[in-house]
Amino acid sequence: MAYTLLNAINLSLKRVRIIQGDSGDLTSLTDSGHQADIDIMVQAWNEVITDLYDAGHDLPKEEKEGTITLVAAQREYDVPTDMDVLSSNVLLDQTNGQYLFEYPGGFAGMFQDQSQPASYTGLPIYYCINPTNGKFRVDRGPDTGDAGKIYTFIYRKRLYMDSATDTFPFVDTIVNDLIQAVKEVWNRESKEKFDGAAYQKSIARGADHIRQLDYPGKY
Repeated sequence: MAYTLLNAINLSLKRVRIIQGDSGDLTSLTDSGHQADIDIMVQAWNEVITDLYDAGHDLPKEEKEGTITLVAAQREYDVPTDMDVLSSNVLLDQTNGQYLFEYPGGFAGMFQDQSQPASYTGLPIYYCINPTNGKFRVDRGPDTGDAGKIYTFIYRKRLYMDSATDTFPFVDTIVNDLIQAVKEVWNRESKEKFDGAAYQKSIARGADHIRQLDYPGKY
């Protein structure tokens, strides 16, 4: 059974001797006696995961499929709440074989090119991300005949964990590898001491195991 964030928090709190034994395991991320330490550990795990993937740029990241469904005359559509960045530069209508391509020049280019946005109607051809609200924006307001068409895209999931039941984007072995790094972040925040060498060794060990497990035969 894959570790959840709650499992990892319990393992980490045992490592820094805040709780002891199975009888001391927390059942949620809310506990009046340990809340400050829990909050630090949640932050520490997210910091360590970010550093892990920043250190290993070749490491595979969790990806998902998302969709938008065209609505008549609607130019903008929500992105998934857990989206970090798009992995593909096209959105594909897999039923009709039609694409939405990234608009040349992005949102600024579309803004400059369309002096009267309401006059652009019909089946969209291009999209961009509107940086003012984080939504997809298409270059044309769909007609009623195009409403309901579904465009699929691939995106990289945001690696942020804050729910007790969140599971890690890698196997339990790597969670165990990273506990030392999490401990060092907790020590830095709680005791104002930090073993940089131990931190980096923990991160490197986790990265090596991700490569070995995801790319059989690489080593």
